[in-house]
Amino acid sequence: MSYVAEKSRRRWLAVLVSVAAWTGTGFFLWDVPFGMPTTALHIAILAVYGLVFALLLLRYDLLTAICAHVVIAAVNAGIVFLLSSGQAFNADRWVFAGLLGAAAVVALVGLFRKETV
Repeated sequence: MSYVAEKSRRRWLAVLVSVAAWTGTGFFLWDVPFGMPTTALHIAILAVYGLVFALLLLRYDLLTAICAHVVIAAVNAGIVFLLSSGQAFNADRWVFAGLLGAAAVVALVGLFRKETV
């Protein structure tokens, strides 16, 4: 994103390229965490996520955007650990919660530092 912004001198173009790349990749690799939406809705949801991550990068820094992405992806993948009532998942639940909490703390530190790209 920084490369496109630097070469084109247009931040909005860099954001659009980033959103398109994130949406295209996410469509094939990542399911949305709430059911089976239609294809158009799935693309729209991923585009909104991509826009949020691009704006986080512009407003704060790369680490904040990465940590926010990790938190969203981890909740999607780890929902079974958080909501399972089985005893077999107790240790996994605490490990998952600790890793998710660490990423959230790093994202919050980036949020409050208010650095810009």
